[in-house]
Amino acid sequence: MRRMAKILAVRLSSLGDIVLTQPVIEALAQAGHEVELLTKPGHRALAELFPGLARVITSPAEASGGYAVILDWHGTLRARQWISQLRGAKIVRYAKHSWARRLLVRPGGRNVVWNAWSALHASVSVTEWYAEAAQRAGLDLVLREPRLVIPDLIQKQANSLLKQAGISDSDRWVVMAPGAKWPTKQWPKDSFADLAKRLDRELGYRTVLVGGPGEIPVCREMAGQFPARVISLAGQTDVPVLAAVLSQAPLLVCNDSGPMHLGVAAGTRVLAFFGPTVPEFGFAPKPSERVRVLARDLPCRPCSLHGTLRCPLGHHACMKKIATEEAFQVSEELLR
Repeated sequence: MRRMAKILAVRLSSLGDIVLTQPVIEALAQAGHEVELLTKPGHRALAELFPGLARVITSPAEASGGYAVILDWHGTLRARQWISQLRGAKIVRYAKHSWARRLLVRPGGRNVVWNAWSALHASVSVTEWYAEAAQRAGLDLVLREPRLVIPDLIQKQANSLLKQAGISDSDRWVVMAPGAKWPTKQWPKDSFADLAKRLDRELGYRTVLVGGPGEIPVCREMAGQFPARVISLAGQTDVPVLAAVLSQAPLLVCNDSGPMHLGVAAGTRVLAFFGPTVPEFGFAPKPSERVRVLARDLPCRPCSLHGTLRCPLGHHACMKKIATEEAFQVSEELLR
């Protein structure tokens, strides 16, 4: 589609999935198209950091209309209900590859015959699936890495928060996000604490812990072990301020979670741990000079699509076998 088109992209949640839309949104804007994003109200502030996005709306009632194409990048019943209220546009849905992903899952952590039937591989990307839907709509685009544009005011808020917490201009520091929505996706908190200790003792880096309200207890406990060198900002940052903090950090150490995607888009170096989930699902950042993923190739992985409350086999080896020593070595390489 060579002429300029007005496009509505629909991705209602969640944080990481929305970040993965950004490269396609910017590519469409650079091709001359006007792009609006329909998302849930809680994600408006994140989407407003996307370069190339003309407008963010949080309900069909806010839609300006006149869309040539609606890109359904969510595909749920809620998304279809919202889209049904907007008439006259061509609707193109992205291929979720749901069955291919489900075929990879090993129920109860045990290998089954249909695991071999999935055609997915480690280099697949949800961002590319979003782009493919746009291309089927006849829209031209050239993908780049995800990025955010953080206003000066938000950067100042992040700087003020760090100073109030005890980070001085002369300090060297890294960020750790020890949380994740599901417990099985979390690298052990003792491993995070040991890594923080080694980064301080051997490389001179303090640690700033981040997370939502649910991570306040674990971050407070970790900070209490090294009160002079580890601080917790858990529960103190909204998404834009967290992005600003990450943009200033030389390294983010995290699990397969929303902060992982936010860190990649904010431009920091990222070390991420994958346990019950695998890059073949399409949600992992692509490894590069500034992004590394650590995981263990075990016969029980992946045991679920999104993580679970507990390891189905009771050992949680996918995370426990990622050694602190290896994480330290990779962290040192990224910081170098």
